[in-house]
Amino acid sequence: MSEASPEVVPLNFSPGRSVLAAVGAVLIIAGLEWADTPLGELRVYARETVGCATGRADCLPGESGRVVRRWESIPPRGNPSWGLEVRRADGSRWTKHVPSNVEHVARVGDPARLRIWCGEVVEVAVRDQVSTFLPRAASGVAVALLVSWVGLGAFVAGVLPRRRRSGLLGVKLAVWTLLGPVPVTAVAYLVAYRGPPADTEDYGWGLLWACLLPCAVALLAYRGGKDAQ
Repeated sequence: MSEASPEVVPLNFSPGRSVLAAVGAVLIIAGLEWADTPLGELRVYARETVGCATGRADCLPGESGRVVRRWESIPPRGNPSWGLEVRRADGSRWTKHVPSNVEHVARVGDPARLRIWCGEVVEVAVRDQVSTFLPRAASGVAVALLVSWVGLGAFVAGVLPRRRRSGLLGVKLAVWTLLGPVPVTAVAYLVAYRGPPADTEDYGWGLLWACLLPCAVALLAYRGGKDAQ
């Protein structure tokens, strides 16, 4: 007796899913193109901050200021926050959320040392505590890469085979989008600092999600293959 040939299950690529994949591809390309300019600015920032890490004379320019206010906010629900307000040399005031270790050692009237890059304060030092901040270009990188991240999710959802009755596609895309800010922020940290800054906790989470991303894509592919059977 001849063996029965296995049943061939046709892939279900509906017009709607084709459109979803096409939109995803466009978002991937658009996001990467959008990220090009801010990524270039972050690379310049990284090169210019090397002097600060090595103690060279070409470090970012510094500016003296003075602490005029410090605050600590610990709500009953939600995350606590700490901040400083510093009077700059030109009389203007700079206000920023800072890590708890900086706020705890600061006292009103203490001298503060600011590092400036392209008019932005990217570092504050009070006594022996230092806090660094990403420049605005990092936000542009994160938003642009988040667009590509959403596009990747839409593209994968559009090209994977899927049974007609398997729903919750919108929920899956929403979850995928919510996972995006962590890895794209990690990319911004990598470019700007060439490694994790000393006072941030987000970097480790970013690396975690970067490691989990291939697993997530593989799981989606596996589930899509099962749904098509």
